[in-house]
Amino acid sequence: MPKKALSYVLSFLLLVFAFFSWNSIDNAVLNDGASDFWIPLLWISFLVITLGLSMFLIREKYFLVVIFFLVFFLDFIFVHSLFFFPSIFAGTALFYYSYLMIQSDMAFSLKISIRRSFRRGIYAIILALSVVISSQYFFSISDMPMEKLIPKFKSNRYSDQLVSFIISKISPDLKNFKSDELIVDDFLNEIFNVMLKKQIGEEVDIVGDDNSREVGTLIQSQAKETISSQEKELVQVFMQNEKNQISELSDQAKKSAIEKWKAQLSDLAGSEISGNEKVSELFLSILNNRISNISDSAVRNSKSSEIFPMILALALFFSIVPIGSLVSRIWFLFAAAIFAILKKIGIVKIVYETKEVERIE
Repeated sequence: MPKKALSYVLSFLLLVFAFFSWNSIDNAVLNDGASDFWIPLLWISFLVITLGLSMFLIREKYFLVVIFFLVFFLDFIFVHSLFFFPSIFAGTALFYYSYLMIQSDMAFSLKISIRRSFRRGIYAIILALSVVISSQYFFSISDMPMEKLIPKFKSNRYSDQLVSFIISKISPDLKNFKSDELIVDDFLNEIFNVMLKKQIGEEVDIVGDDNSREVGTLIQSQAKETISSQEKELVQVFMQNEKNQISELSDQAKKSAIEKWKAQLSDLAGSEISGNEKVSELFLSILNNRISNISDSAVRNSKSSEIFPMILALALFFSIVPIGSLVSRIWFLFAAAIFAILKKIGIVKIVYETKEVERIE
Protein backbone atom coordinates (compact mmCIF):
# COMPACT_ATOMS: atom_id res chain seq x y z
CA MET A 1 0.00 0.00 0.00
CA PRO A 2 1.43 3.43 -0.96
CA LYS A 3 2.35 5.73 1.91
CA LYS A 4 -0.27 8.31 0.95
CA ALA A 5 -3.03 5.70 0.91
CA LEU A 6 -1.99 4.53 4.38
CA SER A 7 -2.01 8.14 5.59
CA TYR A 8 -5.53 8.68 4.24
CA VAL A 9 -6.84 5.45 5.80
CA LEU A 10 -5.39 6.30 9.21
CA SER A 11 -6.69 9.88 8.98
CA PHE A 12 -10.18 8.67 8.06
CA LEU A 13 -10.19 6.22 10.99
CA LEU A 14 -9.05 9.00 13.31
CA LEU A 15 -12.00 11.18 12.33
CA VAL A 16 -14.48 8.29 12.61
CA PHE A 17 -13.24 7.25 16.06
CA ALA A 18 -13.14 10.88 17.18
CA PHE A 19 -16.78 11.41 16.20
CA PHE A 20 -17.96 8.31 18.05
CA SER A 21 -15.81 9.22 21.07
CA TRP A 22 -17.36 12.68 21.42
CA ASN A 23 -20.81 11.25 20.71
CA SER A 24 -20.48 8.57 23.41
CA ILE A 25 -19.31 11.17 25.94
CA ASP A 26 -22.25 13.41 25.05
CA ASN A 27 -24.67 10.49 25.51
CA ALA A 28 -23.12 9.60 28.87
CA VAL A 29 -23.57 13.18 30.08
CA LEU A 30 -27.10 13.80 28.81
CA ASN A 31 -28.54 10.35 29.48
CA ASP A 32 -27.46 10.07 33.11
CA GLY A 33 -24.76 7.51 32.34
CA ALA A 34 -22.48 8.22 35.25
CA SER A 35 -21.75 4.57 35.87
CA ASP A 36 -21.65 3.60 32.16
CA PHE A 37 -18.24 4.93 31.21
CA TRP A 38 -17.04 1.81 29.39
CA ILE A 39 -18.45 2.79 25.98
CA PRO A 40 -16.66 6.18 25.90
CA LEU A 41 -13.50 4.47 27.16
CA LEU A 42 -13.72 1.92 24.34
CA TRP A 43 -14.10 4.54 21.60
CA ILE A 44 -11.34 6.70 23.08
CA SER A 45 -9.08 3.64 23.17
CA PHE A 46 -9.68 3.11 19.43
CA LEU A 47 -8.92 6.79 18.89
CA VAL A 48 -5.67 6.77 20.87
CA ILE A 49 -4.35 3.54 19.30
CA THR A 50 -5.03 4.89 15.80
CA LEU A 51 -3.53 8.23 16.81
CA GLY A 52 -0.34 6.54 17.98
CA LEU A 53 -0.02 4.63 14.72
CA SER A 54 -0.66 7.83 12.74
CA MET A 55 2.05 9.73 14.63
CA PHE A 56 4.37 6.80 14.04
CA LEU A 57 3.70 6.21 10.34
CA ILE A 58 2.60 9.55 8.84
CA ARG A 59 5.51 11.86 8.04
CA GLU A 60 3.53 14.76 6.54
CA LYS A 61 3.71 17.09 9.52
CA TYR A 62 1.33 19.83 8.39
CA PHE A 63 -1.20 17.37 7.02
CA LEU A 64 -1.26 15.64 10.40
CA VAL A 65 -1.72 18.95 12.25
CA VAL A 66 -4.84 19.62 10.17
CA ILE A 67 -6.15 16.16 11.07
CA PHE A 68 -5.45 16.85 14.75
CA PHE A 69 -7.49 20.05 14.53
CA LEU A 70 -10.36 18.28 12.73
CA VAL A 71 -10.40 15.54 15.38
CA PHE A 72 -11.25 18.12 18.03
CA PHE A 73 -13.29 20.35 15.72
CA LEU A 74 -15.80 17.49 15.32
CA ASP A 75 -16.66 18.04 18.97
CA PHE A 76 -18.43 21.26 17.96
CA ILE A 77 -21.28 19.02 16.79
CA PHE A 78 -22.02 18.41 20.47
CA VAL A 79 -20.64 21.58 22.11
CA HIS A 80 -22.16 24.83 20.88
CA SER A 81 -19.94 27.47 22.44
CA LEU A 82 -17.18 29.63 21.00
CA PHE A 83 -15.42 29.44 24.35
CA PHE A 84 -14.67 25.83 23.48
CA PHE A 85 -12.09 26.99 20.90
CA PRO A 86 -9.23 27.44 23.44
CA SER A 87 -9.64 23.80 24.47
CA ILE A 88 -9.48 22.72 20.82
CA PHE A 89 -6.30 24.72 20.21
CA ALA A 90 -4.76 23.37 23.44
CA GLY A 91 -5.61 19.79 22.42
CA THR A 92 -4.19 20.31 18.93
CA ALA A 93 -0.98 21.79 20.34
CA LEU A 94 -0.53 18.90 22.78
CA PHE A 95 -1.13 16.36 20.00
CA TYR A 96 1.52 18.11 17.89
CA TYR A 97 3.94 18.11 20.81
CA SER A 98 3.34 14.37 21.26
CA TYR A 99 4.00 13.87 17.54
CA LEU A 100 7.33 15.70 17.82
CA MET A 101 8.32 13.56 20.82
CA ILE A 102 7.53 10.34 18.97
CA GLN A 103 9.36 11.43 15.81
CA SER A 104 12.34 12.57 17.89
CA ASP A 105 12.56 9.19 19.59
CA MET A 106 12.46 7.44 16.22
CA ALA A 107 15.14 9.73 14.77
CA PHE A 108 17.65 9.21 17.57
CA SER A 109 17.05 5.51 18.23
CA LEU A 110 19.10 2.78 16.60
CA LYS A 111 16.20 0.33 16.68
CA ILE A 112 12.54 1.07 16.07
CA SER A 113 10.24 0.36 19.00
CA ILE A 114 6.68 1.60 18.76
CA ARG A 115 6.08 0.92 22.45
CA ARG A 116 9.06 3.03 23.50
CA SER A 117 8.25 5.87 21.10
CA PHE A 118 4.54 5.79 21.96
CA ARG A 119 5.41 5.94 25.67
CA ARG A 120 7.33 9.19 25.14
CA GLY A 121 4.32 10.91 23.62
CA ILE A 122 1.44 9.32 25.52
CA TYR A 123 1.31 11.77 28.42
CA ALA A 124 0.75 14.74 26.11
CA ILE A 125 -2.03 12.76 24.40
CA ILE A 126 -3.69 11.97 27.74
CA LEU A 127 -3.41 15.59 28.83
CA ALA A 128 -4.97 16.79 25.55
CA LEU A 129 -7.89 14.39 25.87
CA SER A 130 -8.36 15.36 29.52
CA VAL A 131 -8.59 19.05 28.59
CA VAL A 132 -11.05 18.52 25.74
CA ILE A 133 -13.26 15.93 27.47
CA SER A 134 -13.56 17.93 30.69
CA SER A 135 -14.28 21.07 28.64
CA GLN A 136 -16.97 19.26 26.67
CA TYR A 137 -18.47 18.05 29.93
CA PHE A 138 -18.41 21.55 31.42
CA PHE A 139 -20.14 23.23 28.46
CA SER A 140 -22.70 20.40 28.28
CA ILE A 141 -23.77 20.71 31.92
CA SER A 142 -23.38 24.46 32.44
CA ASP A 143 -27.00 25.16 31.44
CA MET A 144 -28.50 22.16 33.23
CA PRO A 145 -30.52 22.47 36.43
CA MET A 146 -28.49 21.71 39.53
CA GLU A 147 -30.54 18.60 40.31
CA LYS A 148 -29.55 16.95 37.03
CA LEU A 149 -25.85 17.52 37.54
CA ILE A 150 -25.58 15.03 40.37
CA PRO A 151 -24.66 11.55 39.12
CA LYS A 152 -26.98 8.68 40.02
CA PHE A 153 -25.18 5.38 40.36
CA LYS A 154 -27.02 2.32 39.14
CA SER A 155 -26.51 -1.32 40.02
CA ASN A 156 -24.40 -3.22 37.51
CA ARG A 157 -21.94 -6.09 37.59
CA TYR A 158 -19.00 -3.82 38.41
CA SER A 159 -20.68 -2.19 41.38
CA ASP A 160 -21.89 -5.63 42.54
CA GLN A 161 -18.34 -6.98 42.40
CA LEU A 162 -17.06 -4.03 44.42
CA VAL A 163 -19.73 -4.47 47.10
CA SER A 164 -19.07 -8.23 47.21
CA PHE A 165 -15.39 -7.53 47.79
CA ILE A 166 -16.23 -5.17 50.67
CA ILE A 167 -18.59 -7.75 52.21
CA SER A 168 -15.97 -10.50 52.04
CA LYS A 169 -13.64 -8.32 54.12
CA ILE A 170 -16.30 -7.90 56.81
CA SER A 171 -16.69 -11.63 57.43
CA PRO A 172 -15.06 -14.72 55.85
CA ASP A 173 -18.45 -16.46 56.13
CA LEU A 174 -19.79 -14.06 53.50
CA LYS A 175 -17.05 -14.75 50.96
CA ASN A 176 -19.19 -17.07 48.88
CA PHE A 177 -22.15 -14.69 48.84
CA LYS A 178 -22.72 -12.23 46.01
CA SER A 179 -24.00 -8.77 46.85
CA ASP A 180 -26.76 -9.07 44.24
CA GLU A 181 -28.03 -12.23 46.00
CA LEU A 182 -27.47 -11.45 49.69
CA ILE A 183 -30.36 -9.62 51.38
CA VAL A 184 -30.05 -7.03 54.13
CA ASP A 185 -31.48 -9.21 56.93
CA ASP A 186 -28.94 -11.99 56.33
CA PHE A 187 -26.15 -9.45 56.06
CA LEU A 188 -27.05 -7.76 59.37
CA ASN A 189 -27.51 -11.13 61.05
CA GLU A 190 -23.97 -12.12 60.06
CA ILE A 191 -22.60 -8.79 61.27
CA PHE A 192 -24.27 -9.38 64.67
CA ASN A 193 -22.68 -12.83 64.89
CA VAL A 194 -19.26 -11.41 64.05
CA MET A 195 -19.58 -8.73 66.72
CA LEU A 196 -20.81 -11.28 69.28
CA LYS A 197 -17.85 -13.56 68.62
CA LYS A 198 -15.42 -10.69 69.05
CA GLN A 199 -16.96 -9.77 72.40
CA ILE A 200 -17.46 -13.19 74.05
CA GLY A 201 -15.36 -15.48 71.86
CA GLU A 202 -16.50 -18.73 70.31
CA GLU A 203 -19.76 -20.20 71.56
CA VAL A 204 -19.45 -23.00 74.13
CA ASP A 205 -22.04 -25.73 74.55
CA ILE A 206 -22.65 -25.60 78.30
CA VAL A 207 -25.03 -28.56 78.36
CA GLY A 208 -22.92 -31.09 76.47
CA ASP A 209 -22.09 -34.49 77.95
CA ASP A 210 -18.50 -33.52 78.75
CA ASN A 211 -19.56 -30.33 80.55
CA SER A 212 -22.30 -32.18 82.44
CA ARG A 213 -19.76 -34.68 83.72
CA GLU A 214 -17.39 -31.88 84.71
CA VAL A 215 -20.16 -30.11 86.65
CA GLY A 216 -21.12 -33.40 88.33
CA THR A 217 -17.50 -34.02 89.32
CA LEU A 218 -17.25 -30.47 90.68
CA ILE A 219 -20.38 -30.92 92.81
CA GLN A 220 -19.09 -34.24 94.11
CA SER A 221 -15.78 -32.75 95.16
CA GLN A 222 -17.55 -29.89 96.92
CA ALA A 223 -20.13 -32.12 98.64
CA LYS A 224 -17.57 -34.85 99.49
CA GLU A 225 -20.09 -37.47 98.43
CA THR A 226 -21.41 -39.07 95.26
CA ILE A 227 -24.57 -37.45 93.91
CA SER A 228 -27.41 -39.60 92.72
CA SER A 229 -28.62 -39.95 89.10
CA GLN A 230 -31.79 -38.04 90.02
CA GLU A 231 -29.70 -35.16 91.30
CA LYS A 232 -27.65 -35.27 88.07
CA GLU A 233 -30.85 -34.98 86.04
CA LEU A 234 -31.89 -31.98 88.11
CA VAL A 235 -28.50 -30.37 87.42
CA GLN A 236 -28.89 -31.02 83.66
CA VAL A 237 -32.43 -29.61 83.65
CA PHE A 238 -31.20 -26.53 85.46
CA MET A 239 -28.34 -26.05 82.96
CA GLN A 240 -30.65 -26.58 80.00
CA ASN A 241 -33.01 -23.93 81.35
CA GLU A 242 -30.09 -21.58 81.77
CA LYS A 243 -29.03 -22.16 78.14
CA ASN A 244 -32.56 -21.59 76.88
CA GLN A 245 -32.73 -18.32 78.79
CA ILE A 246 -29.35 -17.24 77.38
CA SER A 247 -30.47 -18.23 73.87
CA GLU A 248 -33.72 -16.28 74.24
CA LEU A 249 -31.84 -13.24 75.48
CA SER A 250 -29.37 -13.55 72.57
CA ASP A 251 -32.19 -13.80 70.02
CA GLN A 252 -33.97 -10.82 71.56
CA ALA A 253 -30.76 -8.78 71.53
CA LYS A 254 -30.09 -9.74 67.90
CA LYS A 255 -33.62 -8.83 66.83
CA SER A 256 -33.44 -5.52 68.67
CA ALA A 257 -30.01 -4.71 67.20
CA ILE A 258 -31.04 -5.57 63.64
CA GLU A 259 -34.19 -3.44 63.88
CA LYS A 260 -32.12 -0.55 65.19
CA TRP A 261 -29.57 -0.96 62.40
CA LYS A 262 -32.31 -1.07 59.76
CA ALA A 263 -33.73 2.17 61.13
CA GLN A 264 -30.28 3.78 60.87
CA LEU A 265 -29.81 2.42 57.35
CA SER A 266 -33.22 3.79 56.39
CA ASP A 267 -32.07 7.25 57.46
CA LEU A 268 -28.87 6.87 55.46
CA ALA A 269 -30.65 5.55 52.34
CA GLY A 270 -33.50 8.05 52.53
CA SER A 271 -36.13 5.29 52.26
CA GLU A 272 -37.59 2.53 54.41
CA ILE A 273 -35.43 -0.60 54.63
CA SER A 274 -37.54 -3.73 55.22
CA GLY A 275 -34.66 -6.21 55.15
CA ASN A 276 -35.57 -7.98 51.91
CA GLU A 277 -33.54 -5.59 49.75
CA LYS A 278 -30.33 -6.74 48.11
CA VAL A 279 -27.16 -5.50 49.78
CA SER A 280 -25.79 -4.04 46.52
CA GLU A 281 -28.95 -1.93 46.13
CA LEU A 282 -28.66 -0.77 49.75
CA PHE A 283 -25.08 0.46 49.28
CA LEU A 284 -25.98 2.35 46.10
CA SER A 285 -29.07 3.87 47.75
CA ILE A 286 -26.93 5.18 50.61
CA LEU A 287 -24.35 6.58 48.16
CA ASN A 288 -26.97 8.28 45.97
CA ASN A 289 -28.79 9.70 48.98
CA ARG A 290 -25.55 11.10 50.37
CA ILE A 291 -24.73 12.75 47.05
CA SER A 292 -28.29 14.09 46.84
CA ASN A 293 -28.01 15.67 50.30
CA ILE A 294 -24.77 17.39 49.28
CA SER A 295 -26.41 18.71 46.11
CA ASP A 296 -29.41 20.02 48.03
CA SER A 297 -27.15 22.10 50.26
CA ALA A 298 -25.31 23.35 47.18
CA VAL A 299 -28.59 24.34 45.49
CA ARG A 300 -29.49 26.52 48.47
CA ASN A 301 -26.17 28.30 48.09
CA SER A 302 -26.27 30.33 44.87
CA LYS A 303 -22.48 30.76 44.75
CA SER A 304 -21.97 27.01 45.09
CA SER A 305 -24.47 26.30 42.31
CA GLU A 306 -22.60 28.65 39.96
CA ILE A 307 -19.21 27.02 40.43
CA PHE A 308 -20.46 23.46 40.83
CA PRO A 309 -20.22 22.62 37.08
CA MET A 310 -16.61 23.81 37.15
CA ILE A 311 -15.89 21.65 40.19
CA LEU A 312 -17.35 18.60 38.44
CA ALA A 313 -15.32 19.34 35.29
CA LEU A 314 -12.10 19.64 37.30
CA ALA A 315 -12.91 16.40 39.11
CA LEU A 316 -13.38 14.71 35.73
CA PHE A 317 -10.08 16.16 34.46
CA PHE A 318 -8.11 14.84 37.43
CA SER A 319 -9.83 11.46 37.04
CA ILE A 320 -9.02 11.05 33.35
CA VAL A 321 -5.28 11.63 33.80
CA PRO A 322 -4.59 8.66 36.14
CA ILE A 323 -7.07 6.39 34.33
CA GLY A 324 -5.44 7.21 31.01
CA SER A 325 -1.98 6.53 32.42
CA LEU A 326 -3.17 3.14 33.64
CA VAL A 327 -4.98 2.12 30.45
CA SER A 328 -2.09 3.35 28.27
CA ARG A 329 -0.26 0.07 28.91
CA ILE A 330 -3.02 -1.71 27.01
CA TRP A 331 -2.87 0.91 24.26
CA PHE A 332 0.87 0.26 23.85
CA LEU A 333 0.29 -3.47 23.39
CA PHE A 334 -2.45 -3.05 20.78
CA ALA A 335 -0.51 -0.42 18.83
CA ALA A 336 2.59 -2.64 18.81
CA ALA A 337 0.53 -5.67 17.73
CA ILE A 338 -1.13 -3.77 14.84
CA PHE A 339 2.26 -2.41 13.73
CA ALA A 340 3.69 -5.94 13.76
CA ILE A 341 0.77 -7.15 11.60
CA LEU A 342 1.24 -4.28 9.13
CA LYS A 343 4.93 -5.11 8.93
CA LYS A 344 4.32 -8.82 8.42
CA ILE A 345 1.86 -8.37 5.55
CA GLY A 346 4.19 -5.88 3.87
CA ILE A 347 2.21 -2.66 4.26
CA VAL A 348 4.98 -1.22 6.42
CA LYS A 349 8.65 -1.91 5.75
CA ILE A 350 11.70 -1.32 7.92
CA VAL A 351 14.90 -0.41 6.10
CA TYR A 352 18.43 -0.08 7.41
CA GLU A 353 20.64 2.89 6.66
CA THR A 354 24.15 3.97 7.53
CA LYS A 355 24.73 7.33 9.17
CA GLU A 356 27.91 9.35 9.52
CA VAL A 357 28.39 10.65 13.04
CA GLU A 358 30.89 13.33 14.06
CA ARG A 359 33.17 12.58 17.00
CA ILE A 360 35.90 14.62 18.73
CA GLU A 361 39.24 12.82 18.98
